[in-house]
Amino acid sequence: PPPGCGGDGLRGWLCSIRFRVPDQELKDALADATFKKIECTELQLKDVLVDEEVDPRQSTLSISATGAGVQCVVDELGVSFLPQLHLGSAANGSALLSFDRATLNLSVALEIGPDGLATGLKLVSLAATVGELTITLSGAGWLIKVLEFVQGWIRKIILGNIDALLEGLVR
Repeated sequence: PPPGCGGDGLRGWLCSIRFRVPDQELKDALADATFKKIECTELQLKDVLVDEEVDPRQSTLSISATGAGVQCVVDELGVSFLPQLHLGSAANGSALLSFDRATLNLSVALEIGPDGLATGLKLVSLAATVGELTITLSGAGWLIKVLEFVQGWIRKIILGNIDALLEGLVR
């Protein structure tokens, strides 16, 4: 297990899970950012509340988790500046993303077949708020200086797309 994972039971098991996140590309007017080879671990959930609604055709579970946190390593982080001008200026490096004090709200529907058994699971809604995002960047020479210069932009674009990123992971 990772160094920060201690204890037995569900908390220790969640903390030791490793999962890969699909490559991501985020864009805005200033720059494009690509995040590749992403692996996350040290999942933490402080409080989890579950609410269930059942009808004959569908059962819906609403899950709310507070105090959530996760560590994600991005092996390949790329930033292209003013891509619409095709200047070709880019910076590449890697990053450690630490999400803390997050709240996740997830609603899923169990699809029930004629025999009364679950036949599928469908995402109904997903929303998140992140209390704190710490970004630790790595790179060589002047590239790390460029990445550090745009670190605030990287944080803004990640937080502005957090729901879409999570939805892409869950689907």
